[in-house]
Amino acid sequence: MSNYSITLEEFRTFHTIDRKLYARLTIGLGFDLNLSKRIMAFWLFLERCGCRNLVVLTLNLPYELVESIAKETILCLKLLYAESIPSNLIAGLDGKVRFLRWISRSGFSIQFVKDKQEIGKKQVEMIVKEVCDIAFGDIVNAILANNLRNLQLSLSDLDNGPNGLVNGPVGPLTLAQQTAEVVSFVQQANSEDDRTLFLTFSKGHPISREELNYFLNRILGDSVEAVYMKIEPQKQPLFARVVVKSSEEIAKVLGGLEVAKFSFNGKDVWIRRFVSKQRISNVPRR
Repeated sequence: MSNYSITLEEFRTFHTIDRKLYARLTIGLGFDLNLSKRIMAFWLFLERCGCRNLVVLTLNLPYELVESIAKETILCLKLLYAESIPSNLIAGLDGKVRFLRWISRSGFSIQFVKDKQEIGKKQVEMIVKEVCDIAFGDIVNAILANNLRNLQLSLSDLDNGPNGLVNGPVGPLTLAQQTAEVVSFVQQANSEDDRTLFLTFSKGHPISREELNYFLNRILGDSVEAVYMKIEPQKQPLFARVVVKSSEEIAKVLGGLEVAKFSFNGKDVWIRRFVSKQRISNVPRR
């Protein structure tokens, strides 16, 4: 029985897809070289845990979404290497990995990171050493030497053409189909209505835009994305719409209530979820 060992070139060829995505993270998006290895190692670990085709699916996404998934993965890595993950933080953090959960197609959650913390840390380190350091070595050297021209992985390989195929869970998808599917998901995940609070004010107790901004900063911090309050001469604004960055912020503000009441500067503010007229019209009537 003979032992067969593969050459470095064969090893890199086997990991071509991984190499393209690593190059996209480092050359295309400017992520740190070593951090990108751990991002890739975490994705490969997820594939070993059953998240089929995660790397090839991610490779075929627009740069903006690859960046978002990478940033969510960095959060997971921080938790993975933490001494412990407090259980009371898990639910609040799940909303911060929605793109990673979608691309993994497996119900990925922060609870998974907590459950796999010890083995996950060992697997990531092992994959970095046994796969990433070897498969990406020439890319790292080329970047450090600022000599991308001689890189065997051509920069033109970083972008698959519109006819490129992805072996997705439901069969081959063109890049255009994959992108359309992702855009649809993003629109759903980022629907403004789902991230909007509706505020009403007491008549006779006017609230200025400056006061509202101060109040919102106090209860929401930097989670506010947009504020819509109609200001008319000689008229007191009686309501406002506030868009937050994540729907999880709404749950925090309401604290399980349908309507929450706040008071500041002797003025009352009632807050509830915003329900658009379109959503009301879509409710089936008996």
